Amino acid sequence: MPNGYCPGMLTNFGDWILTSPTEEVYFLDALEGTLDRIAPSETALNQLLLDAENRNRWFMADWVGICHNRGLILKSGQCFGWKLHPVFGGKFKFENIQVFDILVYQCLVGQLLGQLRSKPSEFIVTGVHLQSRQE
Repeated sequence: MPNGYCPGMLTNFGDWILTSPTEEVYFLDALEGTLDRIAPSETALNQLLLDAENRNRWFMADWVGICHNRGLILKSGQCFGWKLHPVFGGKFKFENIQVFDILVYQCLVGQLLGQLRSKPSEFIVTGVHLQSRQE
């Protein structure tokens, strides 16, 4: 998180709405690993959230509804996340969603996206290799 930014909201999918020192509003996307300005102020954000398309874009409201309708409910300290992250080819379907501890999910996704950020744009993930610390 950039220096001086304050967390405003945490979404059910582990994304953050942040406020900058100049009170602009940013979206920290756990899916893409991006930080984008979404509104000039919290008041403007509240207006933008009246639009269902924006609620789906930033809060994944449709997916949250699907999860709830199928019995996947969050407890305090949890978020929804992707069993197989889409950067590895995970599909955008209910069967690929599970409940995670929010800290664990953000650490995993943060490390994954942080490592990919250092790769060239044409870089494609073709697999994952796990090894024990003894190897």
